[in-house]
Amino acid sequence: MAVTRIRDRLNYKLVNRLVFENLKHRPVRTLLSALAIGIQVTLMLTLVGVSHGMLDDYAAHTRGTGADIMVRPQGSSLLGLAGYTMSAKFVSLIREQPHVAIATGSYLQSVGNLNSIAGINLDEFTAMSGGFRYLEGGPFTGPDDLIVDEIYARAEHLHAGSVVNLGLK
Repeated sequence: MAVTRIRDRLNYKLVNRLVFENLKHRPVRTLLSALAIGIQVTLMLTLVGVSHGMLDDYAAHTRGTGADIMVRPQGSSLLGLAGYTMSAKFVSLIREQPHVAIATGSYLQSVGNLNSIAGINLDEFTAMSGGFRYLEGGPFTGPDDLIVDEIYARAEHLHAGSVVNLGLK
């Protein structure tokens, strides 16, 4: 038993010595290996952080709609990175269901840079969610009017009456 322990300790020391001598003998390979592992770990943490941030942002935006249930078409993106359509007949069908107080439709369209715009019926949306709290301006007055959230307005330096280029054709 004692001989086995001594042999195991000796093997452990020899293996550690072999590893450290190899690391000292090939410093460039050691540095590149450590750098590659560090980059991979950093990228994974960044990817997880960005995805959690996007999901939290989406949750915060949908929390403000006042909706208890959102019906989305099959295959649509949870983050709304692509436009999707559902027939307006579904809104009528959902309204007819028992225990549905109000239902309204919306259209979500990506405008790049992880931004999207939502087309809504303002009266139905107000009845469902209680409406918007306007920091500047007010409800739609024309066909080209937009309501932007505070974060986007601050980032793009927008104020009531500003022209917004959405990059849409």
